[in-house]
Amino acid sequence: MAVPWPDPHHVFLRDIPPELLTSGAGPIERGTGDRTNGGYAPKRPSWSDWQAPTPTINREQPVTSRPDLQVGDSVRHSAFGEGVVTGVQVTAADTEVTIEFAVGVGLKRLLLSFAPLEKV
Repeated sequence: MAVPWPDPHHVFLRDIPPELLTSGAGPIERGTGDRTNGGYAPKRPSWSDWQAPTPTINREQPVTSRPDLQVGDSVRHSAFGEGVVTGVQVTAADTEVTIEFAVGVGLKRLLLSFAPLEKV
């Protein structure tokens, strides 16, 4: 088993007060590390360090142009191909459409705010 060569700088690092040392990993404490870093290691997070997340405001997203769809309309989806609208459900936030696509794709329920639909 190989024994690493001692680093003479470690002796001097122990003499530096912890408050003068900086680390990319956050606050440091003396005596919690291993020999490879001179006895200093990043402070481990604790429950007392936890802070509640700052609340954010849920802003309305601008409404993009959506096709005005009705049952029976033909549409084209970039991934599913062409289909026929079989149902429309309008809510306060969005519109859900049910579309019957070709065999192999089948019936899909899509939100107009997400679905790349084009009326054909």
